[in-house]
Amino acid sequence: MIVSTFNVRGLGGRVKKNKICDLVRQNKIDFLALQETKLEDINQALCYSFWGSEDCEWVFRASKGSSGRILSIWNKSCANLLYSF
Repeated sequence: MIVSTFNVRGLGGRVKKNKICDLVRQNKIDFLALQETKLEDINQALCYSFWGSEDCEWVFRASKGSSGRILSIWNKSCANLLYSF
């Protein structure tokens, strides 16, 4: 399983989004965690666009205090979500 995590310090720009999409595709990542996304709205379409297909599951956790948010996306054929906190 190939795991990758990034502190992206915000995903508002298209350049960062494109780089993440390229990285996932080129390296065949199975699990991706994006820290400090600072995005208010995370939806299925956004996650599918990062992953490059609908063959993924995801979970998003909002911030507490001044910290950012975290988005985890994974290949649903490689892993299952048991618990998220």
